[in-house]
Amino acid sequence: VADSSRRNAVQNLIAEFGSEDLPLPSRRMILDALGTASRELSGCQELPVERSGASKPALGTVGKTRRFTSATQIPPSTTNRFASEARHFILPLVARWRQPAGSAAAWALGEASTVAEFLHSLGVMLESAGRACPDKDQLARDCSEPAMEGLSHTELLVRRCSLFVLSRMVLIGCEEVLLELPILMQLEAFPFVESDDTCRRMAAG
Repeated sequence: VADSSRRNAVQNLIAEFGSEDLPLPSRRMILDALGTASRELSGCQELPVERSGASKPALGTVGKTRRFTSATQIPPSTTNRFASEARHFILPLVARWRQPAGSAAAWALGEASTVAEFLHSLGVMLESAGRACPDKDQLARDCSEPAMEGLSHTELLVRRCSLFVLSRMVLIGCEEVLLELPILMQLEAFPFVESDDTCRRMAAG
């Protein structure tokens, strides 16, 4: 009953996130609520990487492939209840982001601060899901497309949050998914074309 009730609540929040007449702050509050719920269900109170990039994931090089590493590890927890619930959060959220209710919602979900919060929320939920998540590869694939789009965004915070999502994919063991994507050359060139020092450090290590 508890799982069903929670899933209904999440479904309603996600539907509201992409609704036509919701103010921007309320949309961002929904994203924050989803991320907070994922942390609580995973048993992790605080995740290490902030939107500011203060604790930065690094991108190292191994031969002709590249991989993200993290300065921190997922803390041990008793039972990660989010691992089996993550698909009920991430998949419908990405779908709703792709298909908002109307033109006003589409504009709101394309606004830079909302895009950054959306990406950050995906990264938080991926990390909360952890390596034990049975759906992690599918979730990583769903998150990869908005993350790749964000790498070329004009807004700095969006680019940082895109790198955060990609780093969380590797942290939970989805390196192979990352290697399947048409993104390696883009990441290879990223430190040389990016103007922001933090983004360059996040990408280059």
